[in-house]
Amino acid sequence: MAVKDTYSFAQVEAVRPIPPHVEGPPPVPLEMNDGGKPSDAAIMVGCGVIGILVGGPLLAIITALGGRWAADQNGPFAEFTLSVGRIAEASWKKTREEHLWCKLKSVIRSMFVKSNKCACDSCRH
Repeated sequence: MAVKDTYSFAQVEAVRPIPPHVEGPPPVPLEMNDGGKPSDAAIMVGCGVIGILVGGPLLAIITALGGRWAADQNGPFAEFTLSVGRIAEASWKKTREEHLWCKLKSVIRSMFVKSNKCACDSCRH
């Protein structure tokens, strides 16, 4: 019995599938504080913390004063110091909301006194 070859192989042009366009959720706008510019104290504290982590107290003073100066300039240094100031300001607001200082005082007090009661009115202890 003889079998006839009825197969043929021809290259077919490859077609890339185009994915459908899907609309995503609208972008959520970032909340800015009052004017978008943090306070001078927040800029100096934020830059000072970076300075003390990198090089000690002398560099902390230099970076705090330099950060305050750079915030008034234009360019990437100004953007950086403003963002560091925003971070410092946000952390201070969160510290006040959580009553962190009061909780820290109660932790230190609890090491020396048996009572775990906090003396301030703002805590819920």
